Amino acid sequence: MTEYEKKILDGIADCRRTGLICLSAGAFLYVGSLLPQYHEPADLLVLQISSFLFLISSGLFYWRTVILRQKLHQ
Repeated sequence: MTEYEKKILDGIADCRRTGLICLSAGAFLYVGSLLPQYHEPADLLVLQISSFLFLISSGLFYWRTVILRQKLHQ
């Protein structure tokens, strides 16, 4: 295994871990926005926007993982 392949494998592992963390945080914030109204409406908007951003970033990290796997197999 060359140094280039090791670097790509490390990048894949990092992107997968970061994507999983973003997915977990996004799901946690989404569930928090579904709970009964114990918060102000402005707080609800912040929870929904941050949940959406975390879920989008999770998708981007997994997309980056697919690109790195394609580089590895070339």
